[in-house]
Amino acid sequence: MKALCSRGIPDAVRGQAWLMLAGNSLHITPALYEIFQSRSSSNPSTTTDTYTPDAVSTESKSLSREDSIALIQHDVPRTFAKYSLFSLDTRLTESLERVLRTYACYRPDVGYVQGMSYVAGMCLLYLDEYSAFQAFANILGRRINFDFYRLKPELMSPYVETFNYFFSRHLPGLRHHMIEEGVASEVFLLDWNLSLFAKAAPVPVATRLWDSYMVEGEVFVVRAALGILQMFEFKLQSSTMEGIIKLLSHLPDNTDPDKLMGYISGVSISEQTYQRVRDSFTEKDTHIKRPPRIEGEKEESDCNDSLQNFFVHLLCPSFGIT
Repeated sequence: MKALCSRGIPDAVRGQAWLMLAGNSLHITPALYEIFQSRSSSNPSTTTDTYTPDAVSTESKSLSREDSIALIQHDVPRTFAKYSLFSLDTRLTESLERVLRTYACYRPDVGYVQGMSYVAGMCLLYLDEYSAFQAFANILGRRINFDFYRLKPELMSPYVETFNYFFSRHLPGLRHHMIEEGVASEVFLLDWNLSLFAKAAPVPVATRLWDSYMVEGEVFVVRAALGILQMFEFKLQSSTMEGIIKLLSHLPDNTDPDKLMGYISGVSISEQTYQRVRDSFTEKDTHIKRPPRIEGEKEESDCNDSLQNFFVHLLCPSFGIT
């Protein structure tokens, strides 16, 4: 299944595949979406009964509902702006805004964070509005995404340190150069994680990265980041701070998805190795108090036998495999 996804899921079945891979451990239903969509559309000054399960942290520093709505309205037209995907299609724009407003109401402990519009937008490119919300919410519920969207340094630090560990071992020369230029990994990792590469990468590249991320999970984020850095290593090595940040914030429009996936496939990091390294940095921050998870919520999608069988029947014919 990982091999098939790395070749690129065909557009005709990509939405269905992403929805299955995202899972629905949050038990989101059309009725639940309608409830929170309705609440999100009401006057925030007169509505106070937002969703407050145990997962909501009393220490939350998320934006107020009014601020979230204002930021969403500001960000939606700018999402994939160079493709005019959400600035010209009114229906798509309205769906994106509803999905984001509904999520901010559904998870007031998180609210809206810049970068979310790209994740929701990617889902809407291949899914109807409800299905996009279901996939979006479950993707954000994955541990790495949830921790980054909390925007708390103590939650993000173990992931950054884990990345730097592998960065120093796979690309030591580039790592040294970027340190010399004063470019900390957080500068590009935050953006890449908050939008799952969709903001920095051209849409054809981002979709290929998503195909593999959806099935491989957290470790793929590190492998993809290292693959990008290796692909542009020569240019980055000859660039100053400004050039490095500019390149990593907006990858070239002519970036070849197949070539990039080739670089990523050459980054060998096993799931076991990644988890061991991440856990070693997480243990240093044992004081971290993460908000409780919603009952039934899982860290990654559950690739069980039924899902494996689904992909055999869904993807193999699309690739001409019998």
